[in-house]
Amino acid sequence: MTTEQVKGAHDGRGGSLAADVVATLLAGRTLVEIAEAERLPQAEPACCDAVLAGTDLAALAEPDRTLRDWFDLLKPAGRLVLYTAAPSDTAEAPPDRPVLSPGGMVDMVAAALDPTAYRIIHLAPAGALGGRAAGTGTTAPATDPARGLVLVVEKAEAPPPAGKAAGKASAAAPERLAAEAPAEPAPGMHAEGRLLVRDFAPPVSGRLHILLFKLDHFGDFVIGLPAMQALRRNHPDAYIRCVCGRWNAGNAEASGLFDDVRTYDFFPERAEGWNGRPVQGWDVFAAATEGHFDIAVDLRVDADTRPLLARVDARLRCGIGSQVRFPMLDVAFPGEQLARSGENETNLATRLLTPDRFTTRLAERTPFMQEGHFDPTNVHVVFGPYQTLPVGRFAAWFGLRTHNFVPGPRKVSTTVDVMRDGRDLLASRRFFHAQMWRLDGMVGPLEFANDSETAQYEFRVFCGGRPLAGSLRFTGVYLQHLDAPVLARFRPAELHVGEQLSLLVDLIRQRTSDPYEALAPRPVPASPEIASLLDVPPGTRRIMLAPVSNSSLRDWPMAHYAELVALLLRRLDCRVFLLGSPPQAEAMAPLRAADPDRVVSLAGRTRWSDLGAVLDAADLVICNNSGVAHQAASRGRPTLAIYSASHQPQQWGPRGARSRALMLPLPCSPCGYDQLALCPNEHACMRGISPAEVLEQAARMLSPASPVASPERLSA
Repeated sequence: MTTEQVKGAHDGRGGSLAADVVATLLAGRTLVEIAEAERLPQAEPACCDAVLAGTDLAALAEPDRTLRDWFDLLKPAGRLVLYTAAPSDTAEAPPDRPVLSPGGMVDMVAAALDPTAYRIIHLAPAGALGGRAAGTGTTAPATDPARGLVLVVEKAEAPPPAGKAAGKASAAAPERLAAEAPAEPAPGMHAEGRLLVRDFAPPVSGRLHILLFKLDHFGDFVIGLPAMQALRRNHPDAYIRCVCGRWNAGNAEASGLFDDVRTYDFFPERAEGWNGRPVQGWDVFAAATEGHFDIAVDLRVDADTRPLLARVDARLRCGIGSQVRFPMLDVAFPGEQLARSGENETNLATRLLTPDRFTTRLAERTPFMQEGHFDPTNVHVVFGPYQTLPVGRFAAWFGLRTHNFVPGPRKVSTTVDVMRDGRDLLASRRFFHAQMWRLDGMVGPLEFANDSETAQYEFRVFCGGRPLAGSLRFTGVYLQHLDAPVLARFRPAELHVGEQLSLLVDLIRQRTSDPYEALAPRPVPASPEIASLLDVPPGTRRIMLAPVSNSSLRDWPMAHYAELVALLLRRLDCRVFLLGSPPQAEAMAPLRAADPDRVVSLAGRTRWSDLGAVLDAADLVICNNSGVAHQAASRGRPTLAIYSASHQPQQWGPRGARSRALMLPLPCSPCGYDQLALCPNEHACMRGISPAEVLEQAARMLSPASPVASPERLSA
């Protein structure tokens, strides 16, 4: 069959599938029907708007290959309709032939297809296409399996070019991904133009002014004394003010660690019965914390006092916790107390099914919530996730909240259901418009029992009618296994509270000083040959380039390095030295084309033992995420490292006091890949960083005495 014949093979009702299914899900599309298992038309890939596979999926010999073959026939945004017979239609089949459940169909698709290449837009018994079962406006009951199951898969508009060579990539990829980049820089990074930059220079210098909170109780203060001693030892010349509860003021003064002790009672002296509100007012707090500080430290493990850091005038705010939860923290030591949510779920008494595990028709979708304005209506707006459960009794709570809800003349309601295997309604609860005013958290419980370890459970939210105004927010389903043994809410701690406080203080020391300062690397004499190569006229800058790392995914493109070399030679009085191993020398050869006299290749001509002497002579080192970056930083040389999305500078960057790392902010970062062939986004993270942007960063890092164009001229 030719491509045109395949496209026009079926138009309208779609053969064995019911007409309402075709009319609703394939409206306006031409399709090809595959009536026999594994029979494919002779057609080109990506030629069909829709493929209808009304066959016995459970009997496929090679389901993964077959589903991929059917899927490959689709154009982008095309739909694959999988229609399987109900158990009542298979009386002539062998008695041991498996019958697919809704969860089984989903698992079959997930095993065959790339999860980024498709989305499931419909799954229900075929006889339940309409109404609450599938949201098409008809009233067929959700529990009628007489016509089997229907699963509709839609092909992604722009499937990722998995394994595509970076050299053949589309130039639009960096711009497209950059447009999707998160608005806020990653923790520890700041924006400079299009780039994110991590500057490893100490953020404070001179005589420091430090504000220390220790607002908790008597025993907690004593536990924190070793950390306070370490803070004074790390900053012997600093002015340190301690703010503590009145009952700890005597201990603070007797310690001799502080220049000033002031009191503020956030808690009562006895913790029992505390209502969560500060005991003393904010005027007392303002008096205790007046002035500007270089560093403010909350030396309490529990998070209840962390927001106080936002109320003080400090350059760096430091505490225990996550920067995601406490964005005011500049130095954050991760908390050690962890919930058991990551444990084996079959052994948990409680678990949360997060919103990202559900299929939704709500417009706003994040990993933590889904929200929409009752449009569409008279449909299931949330359904899934087709979850297996241990045997026993359960209670389910639905996270639902209405915002600015104003009921209209049409009746409005919200219904939550618990379904098993797509056909058995186990529990349901309906809320009419008068009750929807009060949807402000967990709705439930809906109790049900499970007697099968393989049954697939679905939790659904149905919206009926349309209010005048308002939105509905879904935050997941909370399940309690009523028969499970009760476990502790948190894992046992591995660190003592006092150890956590001391580690926070040591982290502050590392963040506010040069971590390599104490090493004082000794000078390494250069060999006569290397010394002669490094000899340059007075006033000429030595710029070292190490353009190749041990992973092509981490490498800025060689063509970009070639353009950067040309810019450096044109705008600076400099010599460029190329660093690398013997196998890398050939790849670097094109970099000398700009000016062979001013570009010197040391690749293959130096040993690792010579690297220290070469780097010590550098006015600036430009490289990728590599060992050269860390070696240069450790020797105190100005180091500019270009980072791909694979690793974050705040985690893997060169930590020297004269080091800077830059990267392009993209939504796919961090990816953690180490092979370029695995990148689905055409190496956009590195191709998108322009040589002109790197040149501007290099100019900022060179000494003020360097004959370099101003940033204004560089950007012109």
